This record gives sequence, C-alpha cells and structure tokens, in this order.
Amino acid sequence: MFCSNCGNKLEGDSKFCPKCGNNLDGKQEVKYAKASKRLYAWFIDEVLLFAVGFVIVLLLMLFTGVDNIESKNYQLTIILNVIFVIYLVVTESSEKQASIGKRSMNIKVINEDNSKTKVTQMLLRVILYLIPVIQLASYITILATEKKQAVWDMILKQVVVEEN
Repeated sequence: MFCSNCGNKLEGDSKFCPKCGNNLDGKQEVKYAKASKRLYAWFIDEVLLFAVGFVIVLLLMLFTGVDNIESKNYQLTIILNVIFVIYLVVTESSEKQASIGKRSMNIKVINEDNSKTKVTQMLLRVILYLIPVIQLASYITILATEKKQAVWDMILKQVVVEEN
C-alpha cells in the first residue's frame, strides 16, 4: 500500500503516513480533479512553455544570425516538443507529482492504487498526450468519466486528484 498524499510505501497497519503525516484510516475519500482545474493547469503550463519557447527562439535568432525564423521551423518544433516532454516527465514524476500548472491548482497525478507515478509512466503519458486523436478523445472522457480521466489516464491507470 502507498500513501495517497506523498506516494510513500507503507508498512503494517499505520493510521498515519510516517513521511507526510497523511491520515490513512480509510475515511479519506479521493477527490478527482474537476475538468476546469485540469484546463486551468494546462493553460498555465502552456503559457510557461510558450514563454520558454519564445526566449529560445530569440536566443537562436540572436546567436545564429538567422533573421528569418521560418527557415528553422522544423528544428524549433522538435526542440520545443522535447522541452515539453522533459518538463512534464520531470515535474509530474517528481516528489510533488505535478507540473507548475497543476501545483498552482492544487492537483496532482497519482496511480489508481494511490502510488507515486514513475518516470517511465510519465514519459508514456506525455507521448500519448502528443497523439492528436487521443488528445481529442480525452477532452470527452475527462467530462464523461466518473474519475474524470483522460484516455492516457485510463491506459496508464492514473488519476488526477485534488491535493489534501
């Protein structure tokens, strides 16, 4: 069993997590993140990543002498997608289990068994997120499913929950 708050592996029949003090008596119910909170978190992350991308484009133009950035469009798309993947994998598999956007909305990603997500899971989650048809279907499933899960959540057996 794992702590639903911090993902710490639990031994025995403790009533509280020894790492974070979370109440483990079973009376605590998981509260799934609302679609609106997930949307706001996504928007915050996108603005942040846009700002980082903008700085990268400016630096590339400045240091490479390229005055027409459209000639480097393909390379920039790859660079920005790699940054996106690294950002989400690192932040959502970290101790906080949430990107900056998710943390600002007090939500996080956990496995359905309340365990902490792993780097490999988060990498697969982001790869699935980048597939347009899965992304489109996820807008519907987040609104339609009881656990408010996107398609990648269902595939990886993960949920996005409110922080305690």
